[in-house]
Amino acid sequence: LVESQTMLDDDKWESVGEDAEYLPGREDIGRRLRVECLAMRTVNGEETLRARGAVSTEPVLQSPRAAPSRQWLGESTEGQDALRVCSYNVLAEIYATAHAYPYCPRWALDGGYRCSLVVQELVDADADVVCLQEAQRDAFETYLEPAMKRAGYEALFTQKSREAMGAAGKVDGCATFWKAQKYRVAEQRELRFNDLAYAEARANRLSERDEHAYLTRLVKDNVAQLLVLEDYPAPGRRSRRLAVANTHLYSHRDFPDAKLWQSLSLIRQLDAFCNRQRETLPCIMAGDLNSGPDSSVYEFLATQGVSRGHPDLQPRHTAQGFPVNVLPDARQIAHRLPLVSSYASVLGVEPDFTNLTQQFRGTLDYIWYDSSAIRCAAVAPVPPLEQLTRAGPALPSPQYPSDHVALIADFVFLP
Repeated sequence: LVESQTMLDDDKWESVGEDAEYLPGREDIGRRLRVECLAMRTVNGEETLRARGAVSTEPVLQSPRAAPSRQWLGESTEGQDALRVCSYNVLAEIYATAHAYPYCPRWALDGGYRCSLVVQELVDADADVVCLQEAQRDAFETYLEPAMKRAGYEALFTQKSREAMGAAGKVDGCATFWKAQKYRVAEQRELRFNDLAYAEARANRLSERDEHAYLTRLVKDNVAQLLVLEDYPAPGRRSRRLAVANTHLYSHRDFPDAKLWQSLSLIRQLDAFCNRQRETLPCIMAGDLNSGPDSSVYEFLATQGVSRGHPDLQPRHTAQGFPVNVLPDARQIAHRLPLVSSYASVLGVEPDFTNLTQQFRGTLDYIWYDSSAIRCAAVAPVPPLEQLTRAGPALPSPQYPSDHVALIADFVFLP
């Protein structure tokens, strides 16, 4: 027996169904439902009641409107040798708490609910390569990977270096998806910044005090993924190989030196990954860099170096008050990859924000590309603030499952 009750009338219940299944409709919005089950026993043709149980629900909520389709700026890539890339910090369940996001209804913070919206966004984006950050292991295994596999994708997941985070699976990391009919993985490498920090500390032969300070600044559990994707060529054409990097840098604003060190370490690995003895691979680097356009990380990636006077290069101090510097001399903070930010190349500037909460609004996410081999033809601009806040004052909300906005860019390969 299924009964409904208005929120203003606690005494009256109205019967709305007696079948084993009941699907709430629009007429149930705002009403509580109570399901009553009776266990009967038949003896000599007569039914007798053995047990009775009932459970009531919270008021039925109206389904949120799906996020509007993203518009595109730039040129069409139809009929060209094109590549679409999506990068998205999907907000791990362990961080999606009512304390962190008090303005978001609790039911809209549910991991399963948000994963369904994430998958819908990704399917709508129809990207060839998808780079996710803050993909929680249990959510990846239960929701994201199965749903994306049904949509035609294969995936690689790399968990952060945390040894213990409570219940099994409650650790986030990076996940990269690719269209299985278009690409296969020719090579893959997991980059753990903790391991690189320990190796550098040993190589630098630091004192015990300095090594402890050095590792305190750098051991932050962040990871990156490096993949070589190889396409299935049309008859008469050789296969194309593409290097893809996906990362999530350290988040704390008081550690710009650690973020720059992670960027330098990643670019060195990516350079070696792309430039080989007999082959040079074009590359895409996507992720949540937790660094704005005025940061040393952005300057390093965009200009292949960092100005000596940048404030992020200043030594930091330990809790005991002595200086610690985890970065090499500014002349050594350099690289040779011709990286360009996709959104800035098409729009002329970076988006006003890619992360939107009540406490922070800023640009942290990027899709960088190798301008010597690839050209960014179009991007899906970040929706305007008034659109993102229709279902709540900030992100996440019942309509948008993360506090970040997905970035989507179309690329064409240069001849």
